[in-house]
Order: sequence, then structure tokens, then C-alpha cells
Amino acid sequence: MSDLPSVEEVNEWVPDVVNTFLRSKLKKFLRVQDFKKIEDNWVSGPVLLRLTLEKLLAFPYELPGGPADAVAELVSKIKGERQEHLRENEDSSYFSALNMFKTEPELIPPRTNLLEYIQQPFIKPIEVHPTNYKDYFQSKLDPGILDKFFVSSPNASGRLWTEYITQIPCPPRFSSTKVSFYSFWDALIFKPFTIAYPFGNFNRNSNCHAFTKKFRPDFSYLVENACLVRGEEKGPNNDDDPAIELISKLT
Repeated sequence: MSDLPSVEEVNEWVPDVVNTFLRSKLKKFLRVQDFKKIEDNWVSGPVLLRLTLEKLLAFPYELPGGPADAVAELVSKIKGERQEHLRENEDSSYFSALNMFKTEPELIPPRTNLLEYIQQPFIKPIEVHPTNYKDYFQSKLDPGILDKFFVSSPNASGRLWTEYITQIPCPPRFSSTKVSFYSFWDALIFKPFTIAYPFGNFNRNSNCHAFTKKFRPDFSYLVENACLVRGEEKGPNNDDDPAIELISKLT
């Protein structure tokens, strides 16, 4: 059993992967043209790994019941157990991150220091799948900063990425329309509040601008009797400064 492939080696069963494995294990017994023959007469599945040299070079392949079938069944079991293990790791990563998001702060800073406070990293980096880590973060952020917020891990939760993180590298686009600002504010303000405290009272309606007479969305989030945020979601062409207005309404 010791010469069976590892879990990592059976992760993907495609011709070039199996052929690489065969070359590493049987390079003393097979010639280059033999490997070429195996490639040209590929039989799907990991059964190739336990065929005799005669069967490997047979044309067409002869696959009677026996060691080949036993190994195919074993590999299938290994892959199934690995998938279950991956699901367990992903669930663990998801709930671990949520618990970290909901950790209560030791103190609430004054609003003048609020931006600096919310820019601080969590107690440990958030796990991100290697592909997303490379595509969206690694090439765009300084490692000294990136490593404090995100870390590459094959056990990262896809659910966590979809529900909470994807808005960071791919923020919603917005224009001057009311609907576009809905998605923009929901992603950047509403969702972080609901992660930390999902029991708040969210409200959205429209009010009319005193001068332009255009309707614009009005947004608020109440926790018990405290209004954590309230402000008009303005378009970029308005003269009013939304930052000043938001600060004045943040309690």
C-alpha cells in the first residue's frame, strides 16, 4: 500500500498528471515512446497506476477485474474522504472568521479617530483561496500590509468570500442613479454593520433635495435606540459634502 499515490497526487486525474506520476515511478522501466503510447491511448481514471507493464503498453488497453479495479475504488474513496475533509475545513474557516468579525471592541474611539480605528487588522489574517489571493491581492498590495489582513490558504471558505469579501476587490460600480447607490452603500456600510450586529433595524426611503427637487435615498441603521449611521446617499454631481454630513449624523 505504500506505493499508492498520496491524496494530493490524486486531486486531479488528467492525462498529463498521471503521466508525470508514471514517469517518476517507472522511468527506469519505460521508454519515451512508451509514455507517448500511454498518452495516445489514454483511459480515463487512476487505473493506469497499477497496471502491469504489459497492460500499460497493450493496444487497446485490457482492463480485467483485479488490482486495477481495486486501486480505482480505493482512489475514489480517498478523493471522497478528501472532499469531506475540505468541507469541514471550509466550514471551520467560515465560522471562525464570523466569530472574529463579531468580537466586541475594548473601547469605541471618538469619531475623529474612527477611520484609523476601522483600518486596523483583525486579530489574525482572513484566509483566502490561493487563486483569489493571487489574482486580487498579491499583485496589488504591499506584502507588509497584505499579510496583516489576508493569508493564502487552500482551506479558505468560498462562502465567506462570496458573502463578505468579494466586495473588497470588486466593489459595486455606481453612477448618479438611486438604484446604483443602493448596492454601493449596502456593500460598504450596511453589510459590515449586519455582520457585527445582525439584529439592528435597517431603513431606507427617499427624500427630495431642496434645490434640485430630485429624489435621493435616505439610509439609516438603528441598534436598539442608537442610530449608528444616517445620511443621504448622494450622487457624485451634488455640491454637498456627504462626508461632512455623515460625520455629523454618526452617533
